[in-house]
Amino acid sequence: MGGISLEKAGGDMLYSLGREDSSVVEWAKCVGPLADAARHFPARSLPDFIESWSKAVSYVGESELYARRAERHEVFRTDEHSQNLSAHAWARFEQRNRLGVEALGRTRETLRELREQLERFDHELSASGRDLRAELADFRTETFASFADIEMKKSDAEEIRKLTEDAIRVTAEQGFTGLAGWMDTKLAETVDVRQRPDRGAATNFAIWKLVAVIALLLALGIAFWIHCGWFSCSAYSRDNYIKAILVTAGLWWC
Repeated sequence: MGGISLEKAGGDMLYSLGREDSSVVEWAKCVGPLADAARHFPARSLPDFIESWSKAVSYVGESELYARRAERHEVFRTDEHSQNLSAHAWARFEQRNRLGVEALGRTRETLRELREQLERFDHELSASGRDLRAELADFRTETFASFADIEMKKSDAEEIRKLTEDAIRVTAEQGFTGLAGWMDTKLAETVDVRQRPDRGAATNFAIWKLVAVIALLLALGIAFWIHCGWFSCSAYSRDNYIKAILVTAGLWWC
């Protein structure tokens, strides 16, 4: 772990105990408002799901940073000390990655409870006579406009676009129950890739991050977008939620 450094960001004084720890802190700060907003959603398990998912992603993200540190020490190894640093970082990776995979399993269990509650939400939406496809089209338009302002490579943009289109298609065809199933699939993919030798991190835009972070944020974005169109959201307006997605994703832990 690196020495303590003092940084000033946005007027706040932040103490950082190395890249791994500071990233966990920043992630928790970004996700916190989403959990607060979830209390306004008509599914009582949503805050628990967000908390469980956030913890799992935090462990996985931290483990990836330890793995990168280990790999750097291997590449630039010059003596026994650097070899020991690499071994220590790999040990930390193994611990954090195992905790992350276990937490993802618990998150999937929470999602099963949430899915049952979303069935009732689907029935209420159907009975309301609202045009779900039109609202999803609005979500697509606003989200794409915001994504276009983020600095990213074309290949990354294409990956995010495909993911967004897929989430919207599933919701339009199967409702929120189907979207919950889509989220479960993405969590299962994360468990799978994190147990591969390349950790799902070999590509420029890490697969684990695409399925565990961006996909889940998009799904939550759809849920809040539709909910806020029905009820007036005191905690989040539609525009603010889109901004929250972008800040939280931030192409986090690139």
